[in-house]
Amino acid sequence: MMKKRKTLLALSIVIGLMGICTACGEKETVEEESSATVIAVEECSSGDGAKITTDFTQAQLYYKCLNTLEALRQLSGSVRIRNGANSDTITQGTFAFDFTADQYQAEVNYLDAAEETICLQTNTYYNTGGTVTSLYDYYGAKENTYTVDGNGATMNGVTFANAVVAADASVQSIGESNLYATLGQDPTNAHELAGCFVPQEMTLGYLENFENWEITGTMEVQGRTCAIVTGTAEPDYGSRFDVTTFEILVDQETGIWMQYEGYDEVGEVVDYIYTQDIQFGEEATAVEAISDAVTQGYAFEENTASIVAE
Repeated sequence: MMKKRKTLLALSIVIGLMGICTACGEKETVEEESSATVIAVEECSSGDGAKITTDFTQAQLYYKCLNTLEALRQLSGSVRIRNGANSDTITQGTFAFDFTADQYQAEVNYLDAAEETICLQTNTYYNTGGTVTSLYDYYGAKENTYTVDGNGATMNGVTFANAVVAADASVQSIGESNLYATLGQDPTNAHELAGCFVPQEMTLGYLENFENWEITGTMEVQGRTCAIVTGTAEPDYGSRFDVTTFEILVDQETGIWMQYEGYDEVGEVVDYIYTQDIQFGEEATAVEAISDAVTQGYAFEENTASIVAE
């Protein structure tokens, strides 16, 4: 664990993607139960005034991680992602969502993993009321293009079960219909950045088997009270990224992954999600209206996907 902490500290200093502060003005009291599946935290206000859940169970955390879209009404921040030691690119970008007005914008940069100062491609997305304008910058590789899609997803296409999960509930008693309560298309369109704010795939991959992980305490991250989750990866899933063990800092209120590190068999970080400046609700960065000039210098392309080759 010491090696992991040192690695995290070094990365945090270099890339500035980890901020820790106190949201409540005083440190939480953490009480570990004998089962290690429940932690109790002193009730206090989160950054947007909501109350932190007490007696947090594995089942509750699992449910929240599968249903983070409930928290995306207004959200902004930046994120840096690497998908395994063998990945050729590192994804870094910023986002601002306001689905109270069906608006979002996101910028996604694909960095060369071998030389991170080199940006291979930038995708920029603008959504206004379901119309998505996507800009693709190729940095000399080929002509820059843009597309316009009038069928972009909005929050109107997402529904939620909003189930109330008891503190002593098990995954079996919650039921599959509640665990998979988020229905409809991911409305953000910034799927390359979605590991932190829509972590459903990784939640199923790492957290579906409750015997493989535990909640070990809480930590303040960017003013949010986060559950510290540590565990061992299922070989079938973890081997895709050379991950043997992992640690996740999960925002207790929303299930959003504020930070994730996957470690190989010798404890080195090979897979990660680092976030910075995550803001919720009225504190989130306002989404700017798209200007008519934004597509100048880009060639129009008829809804053809443009992504960096794996």
